[in-house]
Amino acid sequence: MVSKETVNKVMKNIDRRNVTDVRIYPSIVAFVLALYAVVAVYTLYFMDSGFTEYEKLLQTLGVVVVGMGILLALMNVLASRTYKHNKKDVSLFDSLIELSTEIYKEKGIDGGQYITKMKDRDIDNKGQRTIYLIFLIAVVPAIIATVLMVFDITNPVTVTAATVLFVMSLVICAFVLFINIRYPRKHEKAFIKFTDAFCEGMKECGITVRGYEPVIGVRSTPLMLFLTLITLGMFFIVWVYLSLRDMNRHLDQQWNFENSLVDVLSVIN
Repeated sequence: MVSKETVNKVMKNIDRRNVTDVRIYPSIVAFVLALYAVVAVYTLYFMDSGFTEYEKLLQTLGVVVVGMGILLALMNVLASRTYKHNKKDVSLFDSLIELSTEIYKEKGIDGGQYITKMKDRDIDNKGQRTIYLIFLIAVVPAIIATVLMVFDITNPVTVTAATVLFVMSLVICAFVLFINIRYPRKHEKAFIKFTDAFCEGMKECGITVRGYEPVIGVRSTPLMLFLTLITLGMFFIVWVYLSLRDMNRHLDQQWNFENSLVDVLSVIN
């Protein structure tokens, strides 16, 4: 007999999706990044300002600070979303393994092979936790730079040091962004591996659960990097757009799987 406690565990993890599965509008993010890129290039290379060297340095610092702020905000959303989504899926998978074990026992079916496949999953939250910590580290140089500016913004040496520190934050954020834009495809592969084993096992028990349909295409990372380099970073905006769209599609498909699961649980319960 499937225990009510186990069913409630699964339902509780599914209900968490309203908090963890945040959808981001890729067109808005791409527009903001593209607008910033245009303004930054114009300000740094085409604006005839007649500024002194120190004023030009301040102008450069302003452009870097704004860019870091935009990237930092984006990184906060992406890093926290992937971390929370991964954490929710890990907990959901654990509860589904427990549920499957009880159903196999009730039906008198040897579902060991399916349990083994489900346990051999590629989703854990250690990697995402590390990525999120790296993101938090990116804030440190920015904080130090801000303190330097507050104490002495009139000194060119201080402004130069602050600019270097802000650029360090930008580089770390860009690294985290690179990892996160590759996350949807990697996560989907692991999710398919688990749900296929789960649905096959349920089918053996006479229970039909609608599986997960792949929605994320395969993209060559070297090609994406090459296009980013030859376009001086502009293609990176397209890459970010595609990644955000991929994650939204994954969430939609995952919800379809979970909704089918809820229908099954309502009968079991």
